[in-house]
Amino acid sequence: MVLQHANAIYRLGNRDSANEESHGQLRQDVLEDARRKIDEWRQYYNETRPHSALQWATPAEFARQERENASRRQTREQGSPQGLCAKTYRDIEN
Repeated sequence: MVLQHANAIYRLGNRDSANEESHGQLRQDVLEDARRKIDEWRQYYNETRPHSALQWATPAEFARQERENASRRQTREQGSPQGLCAKTYRDIEN
């Protein structure tokens, strides 16, 4: 049996200890390569790629903007007479 991966050929014959070790190393190499590729994709998807549902911002940028907006809303609401009910209080006044 011959397995090919990443320009390397691994021959797996009888299941003796040398072949088991080779197979184990092949499996480790494949798993490490998959983890690295998945991590690269996740980083690209969350930090680099813009999303149309987020007004063409990246998820990281959108999260930063939302934190800033929430902080501004909280600061504004703390200064109103009704505290957390500030929006309702302003609606009643108008």
